[in-house]
Amino acid sequence: MATTPAVSSRQRQVEEDLVRIVLASFDDTPDPRLKELMQALVRYLHDFIREVRLTEAEWQHTIDFLTAAGHITTDHRQEFVLLSDALGASMQTMNVNHEATACATEATVVGPFFVEGSPEIPTGGDMAAGAPGEPWWVEGTVTDTDGNPVAGARLEVWEADEKGLYDVQYADGHLAGRAHLYTDSTGRYAFWGLTPTPYPIPHDGPVGRLLDKTARSPLRASHLHFMATAPGLRTLVTHIFVEGDHLLGADAVFGVKDSLVKRFERQPAGTPTPEGRYLADQTWTRVRFDIVLAKASQAGGGEPRAIHA
Repeated sequence: MATTPAVSSRQRQVEEDLVRIVLASFDDTPDPRLKELMQALVRYLHDFIREVRLTEAEWQHTIDFLTAAGHITTDHRQEFVLLSDALGASMQTMNVNHEATACATEATVVGPFFVEGSPEIPTGGDMAAGAPGEPWWVEGTVTDTDGNPVAGARLEVWEADEKGLYDVQYADGHLAGRAHLYTDSTGRYAFWGLTPTPYPIPHDGPVGRLLDKTARSPLRASHLHFMATAPGLRTLVTHIFVEGDHLLGADAVFGVKDSLVKRFERQPAGTPTPEGRYLADQTWTRVRFDIVLAKASQAGGGEPRAIHA
């Protein structure tokens, strides 16, 4: 480890004077929250620069990295979301804004592949829409923290196919592996999807190069995304993960929580399915995921922002 050079008292004073000047430049910010954010950012940023004695070349590398992230970002790829995820910032923001509440289901990251305008499917419908993979039956209920069933809750679901790709990563613009549906009068939901498999986050850009240089894997643990919304209840963004997946302790975006790890039961070919689907020559899996939504007044923070892929 490199030794941080000693800083003279005169040099320290020069640096502290600059921090005070920059902080004071935000004193007249009309919005008190913006003022708080900017001054805290300045303090932590300057502390970092001073602690590691950041070189001009390293700062230029930082600028180049962020510029490259901007250049590779498109309507179908958000490199800054990937960077936030890979640094654990997305997960920590979720933690701060979704404090554990009673028995409410825990939240985790949105990720860069949520897309608005998904097709609607009925209870028991197939969100795979032809995407390749092993069929998977998902069912459960949505209740509030008092145990009351939530009828008409909207569930957005999206996942990668068996190749580890989301629909938006294909060039033809088709929609598959994503849908939305509503709970019935008893709060129940059910649908067909694809048994999740591990996949890498996009790593052909600056974030991928950063992971490579720091000897980190780009792989995500196998999962399915959920977003649950209902009037008067807190919007939940979460995943479910596959019990036994070797990547549960090494998820590239730190999204795994123990309560979200579920047992997936593989069914032999020919096993009758809940909705009478004929799968005579194919195995399939099933899982149950009961969702508990906190009341809007039970948790702080704003609603999650829709992040486009």
